[in-house]
Amino acid sequence: SSLGITNAYLLAGRLVFDQPGTGAVANAGTIVTQDGGFVYFIGKDVNNSGVIHTPKGEIILAAGNTVEIINPKSPNLRVEITANGNEAVNLGKLVASGGTIGMFAGNVRHSGVAQASTAEVNAQGRIVFRAKQNVTLDAGSRTEASGPTAGKITIQSENGTATVQGSVEAIGTATPKLEQNLPQSQTGITLARENTLTITPDLNGTGVSALLGKVNIFATPKTVAASASPADGTVTAAPTNAPGKGGRVEILAPAVVLDGPALVDASGDTGGGTILVGGDLQGKNPDVPNAKTTFVGTDVILRADALLKGDGGKVIVWADAATHFVASISARGGRDGGNGGFAEVSGKDFLYFNPRGSIDLSAPQGATGILLLDPADVNITTGTDTLSGAFDAGNPNIYGISSATSEITWATINTNLGTANIIITTSDSGASTGAGNITVVNGFTYNRANSLTLLANNNITVNSGASITNSGTGNISFLAGWTGNNAAAAASPVLAGAATISILGNAAIVSNGAINLTAGATGSVLTNGGVLNLTGSSVTVVGAINTTNTNVAGGAVNLSATGTGGGISIGAVTASGTGVSSGNGRAGGAVTLRTSNGSINASGITSTGSAGVAGTGGAGGIINITSAGASGNITIGSITINGAAAIDNGASAGGAGGTVNL
Repeated sequence: SSLGITNAYLLAGRLVFDQPGTGAVANAGTIVTQDGGFVYFIGKDVNNSGVIHTPKGEIILAAGNTVEIINPKSPNLRVEITANGNEAVNLGKLVASGGTIGMFAGNVRHSGVAQASTAEVNAQGRIVFRAKQNVTLDAGSRTEASGPTAGKITIQSENGTATVQGSVEAIGTATPKLEQNLPQSQTGITLARENTLTITPDLNGTGVSALLGKVNIFATPKTVAASASPADGTVTAAPTNAPGKGGRVEILAPAVVLDGPALVDASGDTGGGTILVGGDLQGKNPDVPNAKTTFVGTDVILRADALLKGDGGKVIVWADAATHFVASISARGGRDGGNGGFAEVSGKDFLYFNPRGSIDLSAPQGATGILLLDPADVNITTGTDTLSGAFDAGNPNIYGISSATSEITWATINTNLGTANIIITTSDSGASTGAGNITVVNGFTYNRANSLTLLANNNITVNSGASITNSGTGNISFLAGWTGNNAAAAASPVLAGAATISILGNAAIVSNGAINLTAGATGSVLTNGGVLNLTGSSVTVVGAINTTNTNVAGGAVNLSATGTGGGISIGAVTASGTGVSSGNGRAGGAVTLRTSNGSINASGITSTGSAGVAGTGGAGGIINITSAGASGNITIGSITINGAAAIDNGASAGGAGGTVNL
């Protein structure tokens, strides 16, 4: 340390370095400790360009005007600094197998190797890069906390920008493989000359191979039991992660920038781990600070796969204001079993989502996972992904977005439906722009087995003629009036209010999978006088269906369930003609409910005509209800299909009553 410590702090056992010092601390050589040792570099500025190796120990590079190390040699290690322009830099190699590596400063830069990986089952590495201002991981840097029990990596800026390139890995390995480039006193291997190996007895491995001087060791994992009171008085905690499961990587800052080439990998043989970029799920975890803006560029891969058997992991990309995402995500289920994982890419105000690769949440032996997209408002279009905005070159370097409404193209949706179920949500909770609406601007035809869900905080509108057709088996679900709770479980989100689903201009929604529409707690599905066409393996509408408009005939309702045993379940239907015309009255719309052999349930059907002035009254609608199979039941609460009167002193006839065909 080039900072001093007072006698009072030293006698009290506190590592508080607050005495002024102007010198830097630098290492260009090799430092090796025994197992469980520690190496602390403390100064106004700190630089490592050499090798520091302390197996199962601690390495700390802390640069600041004052530095306090709290709870050293424990899982609760913390470093508090007072710093601004102070800098901690690693250009070399930091190795603490199964231990802790930390860099703390006003600005942190990592260009070399930081490795806390281990071959021991219950040992877990931890790496923390935390800056008051900016933390930067340069291209070519390596940051690793892998092993049978994968570790945790935290990259965090408190007030500036976190910029990440290179590789960041917390991979869980059921059968560890270590590439040994460590000092020979720790590996038990002596390279007497190139391509010649001498193996000493302390290496408890099952085999060694050498090629061009590189040594790969395949070892039986060593189990380290948790201990509450070891001989040295420290506490060794059992790792929180399951053996073989991927670890946890957090990249957090007011402004987060991941720019390629970059790989963040929290995969594991027995299950994917967790990657948090800019925040946790929907920005709602109070223990994880949220980014204002998050930029994830091309040539960036976020990976949390289950490699052998297990579920894919969780990948979150979040910002409170704007997220720009053009990267790839993979959280696949295991080769031999397990389900796909969960991914969220969201900007509370604005989201630009145009992956250059896929969002792969598939599972060869299980169920496909869920991709959640969550801006304030969103238009779904057939156009080209467009974006307005640029970095402001400030500190932090914020990516500013001028557009208030996000756009997601059908091409992007279609591509990613190949490897994920997609939920597009909106929320005005805390958003500075937008009302929580989803608008389908253009229709689209696709062929996917995975499901598409639109989950709006407010209303959903399908523009005139914007029909949606899926010739595959994936479900299509619209849910309006979402409260913001339980978005990941699309089958049971919490809905409230009188939000509406408007399907305009005779647009149709068709799929070989199920069709599900839910309009708030008290809302309706509206067509503004147009025809409602829904066709799916089953059709469910929670809420009223209303195809009326001012002074027009009632719009027709055509619902068809084509699947084996697929039924129709709907609320009350109103398809009446409306208004007193100066001519003939307006007729009620036809209502057709048809299943192959499933049941039909409707709260009621009303399709009455409206009165005519100097003309005939409007006729009641025609009701066609068909269950073609032998097992389907038909339950209708009530049917009202009256014709209307003619208001012309009896000179014209009233409208005919409707017809019911069962």
